[in-house]
Amino acid sequence: MKKTIGIAIGLLIVLAGCAWLYQMHLKVKAGFVLEDHLEDTLVQIGEDKVTLRDSLYYIMLIENEHDEKAETYSGETRKSFWNIKTGEEGYISQVAKKVILEQLVKDEVLYREAIKNGWKIPEAEVKNAVIKVWAEMSQYQKDLTGYTKETLEKRMAKAYAGQAYGDVYGDNFKEVKDSYQVAVDEKLWESVEMGSVTLEKGEEQQK
Repeated sequence: MKKTIGIAIGLLIVLAGCAWLYQMHLKVKAGFVLEDHLEDTLVQIGEDKVTLRDSLYYIMLIENEHDEKAETYSGETRKSFWNIKTGEEGYISQVAKKVILEQLVKDEVLYREAIKNGWKIPEAEVKNAVIKVWAEMSQYQKDLTGYTKETLEKRMAKAYAGQAYGDVYGDNFKEVKDSYQVAVDEKLWESVEMGSVTLEKGEEQQK
């Protein structure tokens, strides 16, 4: 009896292991699944971690801005627009990702500088911007980013700092950034495919 129970338990363990391996196989086969990595650290600033989810705000702005151009370029698939070569700078997707990453880092660093130096971040101005951006976001984008109006306000306060105080340092921003010990997970960022990150999958397939 005990031997039979032992065999049964052994089989269950083997089956559970096989099921786990099969699920892992499916994930590898499917490639990079963005939703599985949203809490991964994309940028490390000193002891602070900036996640991949934090980059969605910037990706969303870029994809929304270029979506109409992408659809005009190719009605069948908007992704082909992002694969256009732009000379020495690379593909549109590569250029866009470079701009996004640079802006994310700049906003995060200058927000910390603003707090450290007691610089003003006008709440009323940020709140008005939040109202506009929130109204333009699709439900899919709200679900994907996980934003509430309050968390979006925090993100846009950082964006405000990057824009308003960027000129304070100008060409010396690199020195400020280096003082914060910024490190980027380049492999994680390379895995992100521009063109359909924040655009609803069904809509992407239809256009």
